[in-house]
Amino acid sequence: MTSAFFLGLILFPWQTFGAKEAKTPFNLCHEEGEAIEKSLWYYKLGEKVAYGDHRGLKVLEGANATTFCALRPSQAPFLEYGRDTQHIYYEDLILPGVQPADFTLLWGGIGRGANQIFVLGKVIDVEHPESFAIVGTLAGGSDRVATKDQKAVYSVVMQPFALEGHRVIVHPVEGANPSTFTLIDFDERPSCYAKDAAKVFRFDLHQEQRFTVLQGANPSSFEVLGETWSKDATKVFWYHDEVRGAHAPTFSALYLLYAKDEHQVYYGDQLIDGADAQSFKCVKGHGVDATDDKREYSRGIAH
Repeated sequence: MTSAFFLGLILFPWQTFGAKEAKTPFNLCHEEGEAIEKSLWYYKLGEKVAYGDHRGLKVLEGANATTFCALRPSQAPFLEYGRDTQHIYYEDLILPGVQPADFTLLWGGIGRGANQIFVLGKVIDVEHPESFAIVGTLAGGSDRVATKDQKAVYSVVMQPFALEGHRVIVHPVEGANPSTFTLIDFDERPSCYAKDAAKVFRFDLHQEQRFTVLQGANPSSFEVLGETWSKDATKVFWYHDEVRGAHAPTFSALYLLYAKDEHQVYYGDQLIDGADAQSFKCVKGHGVDATDDKREYSRGIAH
């Protein structure tokens, strides 16, 4: 055997079962106990329960195979909890002090105990767990969600397959009013934007992974034009920044990073000097992605 094999046994002391070992997926169940479909991760091994992933199968010592079921909603279905008559499980771990009767699954990977909120099996700090609720999905997938309780709004990012193990990123949304906070969809899909009665917020998908206020945006007239472009009745925004000089009433986002108003054309937040807004259009061609009556363009540069 190779040294890598022995290293794997040291790092992951999980049992690997051969092809002859029978393993039967557990059924999922509603809170009432009705089986609906197969679990992704939990298995029955004779009289025992096991959790299985890329490391193999690990027996859940003491789990009741007769009453065990997996809890998994339609959102983020790959993030499921387990339950028997005595315990709630996330993967192969017991949630300490949580009674099965007190546990409610709120979302894939997110659940509530009697006085705690769990994300990927970890307790997160929220002011009022009893009123904690899911607002909706953010752009980027069902593992990024907006949540709230009666006093605050939170962004929750779940990274179940991070190299350092499960990673949970929770940030309060500073200044947000939970009673009026809503997500703003784009073309019937989740976006990076949200608003309450007084402010507009944008979620940074790539770096900070939190909401910040979109300064100067009016929530009553705000609309999303794409992942990077947005506007209200009087202002245009590129990511978090106002695009000075853009004419909001006639401004529209085009293909790729292009956008225009009645007088000017933009590539990102940069004005394309000399571009004719009236005839400017995006095209799909080899080396050319836009044209007007005078020139061709590639990535905002005129040829």
